[in-house]
Amino acid sequence: MRTGKINAGIVILFLMAFSVPSQANSGPELYGYLENGADSTRFSDDNSADAWHPGAYVKLRLKGDWQPEERLRFHLEADWQSSYGTAHQDFSARRLGLDGLPGWEAADAAELLIDHAWGLIDMGSFDIQAGKIPLAWGTGYVFNPSARVNPSDSLNPGGDDETPGITGITSSVYLDSVLTISAYLAAEDRGRNADPDRIAHDAANIPWGTRIRGFAGPFDMSLGVLREVVYDSRNNGFDRPLWLTCDGVGNLAGINLYWEGALRISDPSGDAADSDWTGEDALELIAGFHAVPAVLRGVEVRGEYFYHGAGSTHEDEYDVLPVLSGTQEVMGRHYLFGYLEKRFFDYHLLSCGTLVNAVDLSGAVFSEYAWELTANTEFSLGSVFYYGTGEFQGVIDTSDIGTGTGTVDSIGNQVYAKLRLSF
Repeated sequence: MRTGKINAGIVILFLMAFSVPSQANSGPELYGYLENGADSTRFSDDNSADAWHPGAYVKLRLKGDWQPEERLRFHLEADWQSSYGTAHQDFSARRLGLDGLPGWEAADAAELLIDHAWGLIDMGSFDIQAGKIPLAWGTGYVFNPSARVNPSDSLNPGGDDETPGITGITSSVYLDSVLTISAYLAAEDRGRNADPDRIAHDAANIPWGTRIRGFAGPFDMSLGVLREVVYDSRNNGFDRPLWLTCDGVGNLAGINLYWEGALRISDPSGDAADSDWTGEDALELIAGFHAVPAVLRGVEVRGEYFYHGAGSTHEDEYDVLPVLSGTQEVMGRHYLFGYLEKRFFDYHLLSCGTLVNAVDLSGAVFSEYAWELTANTEFSLGSVFYYGTGEFQGVIDTSDIGTGTGTVDSIGNQVYAKLRLSF
């Protein structure tokens, strides 16, 4: 496929770049981390004696920077992971029966991924970045309505350590000290499900976005417009909605405040909105805060509200397919997130939080203890448990996805441990 060819070409160029001797301002620098994890998961529909299912993984994230000239920089990130059991990306798919569908391709137990591989030219008031680049618009902590180029991860509150890379190009123009105009073009759909040839050969299928960012008093704010591109496997076609976006972040009275919104201004195909369009259904909005109240003696507090116009307030109208395809985080309309974090004796960090569907009152409770063993080694123990009988019960009717007639618990309660060595 074209993506493989593009990525292979990018890797070859970067390996050549990192191997060429240079009278550079900064020589090549390699760093990253090695992480080993194990987990045990119990599903509500499994009453067997061995109800806890094990999983394990080893992950190596290797990063490289090279700056041969003051205004020229290269960056490469490769991710190798070997996984087993519940940690394998196919585990949930097999529980749902997706491995029996036509065209199913099983993932390997071990996989090497070139996640980022880009070059950047910085001309001071103008820069341009091209390759496999991380694009992460927005200010939200759990949800990002204006970040519409990467697959969604609904069960990872706070996000992953790494922003996924997407093949594309982005550029920014700095008009003065307080105003910036940015834009991007991408060559992949949001869920990474479509044949890249169908995007490259049809301009209507190319994701793009532009925004203007500036300061107003204590707040950093932006306004933008973008085209999201989503491949719909049900009709072998594309949705191409247009979105107006805004976000902001600032500090008032020692409290960090942020907000982010996106309003779909077309119908899903990208054509002009028709009479069925309503702002209530087309809006996605988050508002949140982060503070360290003196009264709590060093406890960090986060809170976030998410309005999801495309979601439903009725459980029988939930649509799980967009979540499974990675183009939608959740199925409901109103969500609340809360989080507490406290560091003890410099080397110990305890955190806990919850994400709640505010309509059906189901949710997830997660907790983690992290111990910084050395300056570059961290050990963590954690858990994720789900409650309620609504969305976060995790039960999916397989007839909704065309793989059967029963129901399956798709998420399960989990305990885990991991060890990370950074270098």
